[in-house]
Amino acid sequence: MNDLEQMAIDRLKAASEMSLAAYQQPLVICISGGKDSGVITELAVRSGIPCEFQHNHTTADAPETVRFVRSEFKRLEEKGYKQRYVPVCVKTEYVDGEKIKADTPYMLKNGEFVEAKSDGE
Repeated sequence: MNDLEQMAIDRLKAASEMSLAAYQQPLVICISGGKDSGVITELAVRSGIPCEFQHNHTTADAPETVRFVRSEFKRLEEKGYKQRYVPVCVKTEYVDGEKIKADTPYMLKNGEFVEAKSDGE
């Protein structure tokens, strides 16, 4: 193992400890199907940290990406990891049952999506 790989594993272990301490939940690693998330996935497996893996299927993913993520999830399941495959529609017009305005930024405030004001509030 080289120094960069060990540094990345040490950082994943630190992030895992923070997640467990702050949320009493394992770290969730999102998988896009790209090379970067593939590297993080492999580092997490090598590190032995308690974690879960999630993929947000946006309906805009290439079929090859979807097949790759499914095969990764099968591999991870065989290793005992929990996975989540979340379908996400990228054309949604509603948040929490309310129709959103086009070209309007929103933010999460007190657990609800609200329009973001220009001053950041």
